Amino acid sequence: MEDNKQFNSKVPVPRITIDRQGKVLSANENMGEVFLYEGIVGADVYTLTGIKAQELFDTVENAQRPVISRNDKKFKVVAFHETDNEEELTIIFLDVTADFLVYFLCGYAFMNHFLC
Repeated sequence: MEDNKQFNSKVPVPRITIDRQGKVLSANENMGEVFLYEGIVGADVYTLTGIKAQELFDTVENAQRPVISRNDKKFKVVAFHETDNEEELTIIFLDVTADFLVYFLCGYAFMNHFLC
């Protein structure tokens, strides 16, 4: 858990880690781009995103990437297991407001691995 907190502080995109029940375990400072309020650690991911925890865990297997709207922006929600602990899920929020320009700049290979 401490490793997640340290890593989350270094990642330049909004990022959280949740447990199987959907409780936010950690969040980086970039989450302010997605949610206007502070103190989301301990909050329920469904309350924040409108997406149930189990649905987010399922997206790892089925490669779906839901899009949510917050702060007049659209964010692609990308979930993955950062460690071998399958009871925790890392979620990044990619600003897709400007459509696919970001994806083009990131490169096709990276897109296919994590984003698409």
